[in-house]
Amino acid sequence: MGPSSASRVFGSVLKRHGIDKEVREHRLLLQWASVVGPRVADRTLPDRLEKGVLWVRVESSTWMHQLNFMKEDIIAKANDLCGEEVVKDLHFHLGRHSRKANDPLSAAVRIRRPPLPARPLPAPARGPALRAIEDEAAAVADDELREAIIDVRRRLNL
Repeated sequence: MGPSSASRVFGSVLKRHGIDKEVREHRLLLQWASVVGPRVADRTLPDRLEKGVLWVRVESSTWMHQLNFMKEDIIAKANDLCGEEVVKDLHFHLGRHSRKANDPLSAAVRIRRPPLPARPLPAPARGPALRAIEDEAAAVADDELREAIIDVRRRLNL
């Protein structure tokens, strides 16, 4: 087995812990402007995602009416960004938002889902699996980074 890319290892950790879909959903909410464009993004705010329904706050009824015509296109672009069907429907509602310009993190965004059951961590890597991890990490020149990679991969048995 050869070295793994960081994105593949990260993706497998997210999937193993059952939060890969939630990360994609948050990406959608944080990159809203890339889905709808800057003009629409300035007048809207994704408010929450619940059971496949994305609730979007809109500043005026005129914009709400216009966005209803764009609904299918927005859903398609949102799911394309996520890499899977995350949004099944859009609901628009009137409301002011206090998002600061160019600060997607200032929005109070909620993704609602039932809590995940607690999962025990896998047994740490030992023997041949640990040696394989150490051999793969040997290509990392920085001592501190190499040891951190070995430690995380050993503990999570990746």
